Amino acid sequence: MIFVPDTNVIISAWVFDCRPLEFIVNAMDVGYELVVCPEIVDEVRDVLERPHILRARDKRNFTPPPIEVFLRFVRIVKAFPVASGIRDPKDEMILGCAIAAGANYIITGDEDLLALGSFRNVGILTVAEALSRFFAAPRS
Repeated sequence: MIFVPDTNVIISAWVFDCRPLEFIVNAMDVGYELVVCPEIVDEVRDVLERPHILRARDKRNFTPPPIEVFLRFVRIVKAFPVASGIRDPKDEMILGCAIAAGANYIITGDEDLLALGSFRNVGILTVAEALSRFFAAPRS
């Protein structure tokens, strides 16, 4: 099984230690593949340095390890250019990454992506949907 986690999933997992982290850990534990593209990596690095993310992290008194730790466990592919007609053109990098990776699913909290339901035979799920579909019952 191949998953492309959206930037919001990676950020939530990395900073807030919540259900997205549960998904990522479970996926790696059972040998599922996580795939990102350089554009996702760049966006994650950018978002991790934004003041509101730094404040949220500091409020929790938590310093996550460098994102390079996560990147050791993922495959990085060059995203295919896609023209999806989606409202936010920046989301096309997620779609293009999934196509290039031969992904089964995109995991996201992005409403524009979720509204598609699927794209070129790649399913699009929330973290909660992925947890309930592929792993033991998610924690509440």
